[in-house]
Amino acid sequence: MVEADIASLAAVDLGGHLFAAPEPAGRTRVSGFGLLNNAANRLGKATTAAAELRRRGYARHTFDFDAFDPEVIVLDLAAWRSRELTALSLSYIEEFGFTRRELLHFLVGPDWSVLPERWHAVPGRSIIEDPALLHWSEEPRPWSDDVAREQQRWFAARAQLEAATLAR
Repeated sequence: MVEADIASLAAVDLGGHLFAAPEPAGRTRVSGFGLLNNAANRLGKATTAAAELRRRGYARHTFDFDAFDPEVIVLDLAAWRSRELTALSLSYIEEFGFTRRELLHFLVGPDWSVLPERWHAVPGRSIIEDPALLHWSEEPRPWSDDVAREQQRWFAARAQLEAATLAR
């Protein structure tokens, strides 16, 4: 749920990196190579593909780098295109069965900057007084029958949207 003007994201300083993304909410120092190793483990009996994934990961990036959360990204699209990462993405997805999160870590590694935490506030994991974006990343969700953290914010936003819709 967005609670601030997303246009302000255009002013985020990428510091020469490919994109800015939040650190995993409520967690410290999640290993990027740990994510790639889990992707290789998931290949199971396809040991040749798993070994190739690990080999390419170590060839692309120095060990280790911090993981990021790919739910909100401010991207330098020109840099993405110049590196032809879209074409590479398709081949890697086919070859290794990457999820979106795994793929981005494999492609980018440490070439990212930290997006301010207020742009990825996760109720129950983040303590942010003025969140710009609330992301219910796990159950319970505020629109379910269960009680969820920050549910009152979601109900207030829904009521405001419904009132605006009726006023039209």
